[in-house]
Amino acid sequence: MHEDGPGSDGTKLISQYLKAKDYDFIGVSEDFNYHGSLMSALDDDDYYSSGQVRAVLDIYYLSIPFDTDGLNLIWKNSTCTATNESWTRWTARTDTDGNQYVKKGYRHYDMTLADGSVFDVYVLHMDAGNAISSREQQWEQLAQAINDATADRPKLVLGDTNSRWTREDINTHFFSLLSDYYVSDTWVELCRNNQYPNTSMGDITDQSDPTNYGNYEVVDKIIYLNPKTGNTLQLKPRSFKIEQDYTYGTVEGTNNTKPLGDHRPVVVEFDCLKAGSNKHLMGDVNRDGLISITDVTAIVNIILNDSETSPELYDYVAADLNLDGPISVADVTELVNVILSNGN
Repeated sequence: MHEDGPGSDGTKLISQYLKAKDYDFIGVSEDFNYHGSLMSALDDDDYYSSGQVRAVLDIYYLSIPFDTDGLNLIWKNSTCTATNESWTRWTARTDTDGNQYVKKGYRHYDMTLADGSVFDVYVLHMDAGNAISSREQQWEQLAQAINDATADRPKLVLGDTNSRWTREDINTHFFSLLSDYYVSDTWVELCRNNQYPNTSMGDITDQSDPTNYGNYEVVDKIIYLNPKTGNTLQLKPRSFKIEQDYTYGTVEGTNNTKPLGDHRPVVVEFDCLKAGSNKHLMGDVNRDGLISITDVTAIVNIILNDSETSPELYDYVAADLNLDGPISVADVTELVNVILSNGN
């Protein structure tokens, strides 16, 4: 680990912090020499499990790049199981700014929930520094991998992208290449009302109010993809936050405000909605075979995050009437227009 890293003792505090938060699963970058410390609290009573640890940084036997990606996934055994781990190295690379020391890339997992639903998880770490061209090519490589994967289940992409919407053209090099999916950045959807920044803008960095997440962009991103067709699970984000209490004092019970690491955890809570049949009746959100005012109520429930009581009642694909991916007031307007035109 780098000299200003938390070391073994600090990593044990990170483990205690994560255990107290009780996240369902955690994407990890730079999991090198202190994996045992990271899992010290998490694997008590087999509470959490993790993926494979791919070697360490051994400064006494210097070999560049070190045979490790530093990536991992940690999951809570009672709620989900990650299997079929695979690792892929980026083909486009920049051997400056420290990028030459490890084999950066992405990991893929099949994530199975307690009810048997399955989605894909990609954990990544992209090149740092001025490697804009490499990062854009890495986005393209990931898009190609997703297009080659099983297309009938949703996907989560998370990790340290070292990218900003104001710097890399993520839309051209990733979003626009995934025509079989509705793709959304949870930060943009939940914190910026689906208003995507672009490369003609300056970086969004105002952290004068660190809880106003829409005013600043971090490179750690959580992006979700829902298939446009098929009988499948659908993911819907309900909340976004960047943990402000990620400090030594939080775990130690002191006033120490030193951060536990150089990246605060980005946390998104998702609803898992079960889509309807292969032939969606657009607008039939409650799956009763009709398009009526009750479907308007169903869409409003989804928007208000009231779907957790009976998420299986709602067809998330059928609710996206304007085909833009997220469910919003615009879909309500569209549905009302449909109902009025049908005289229902």
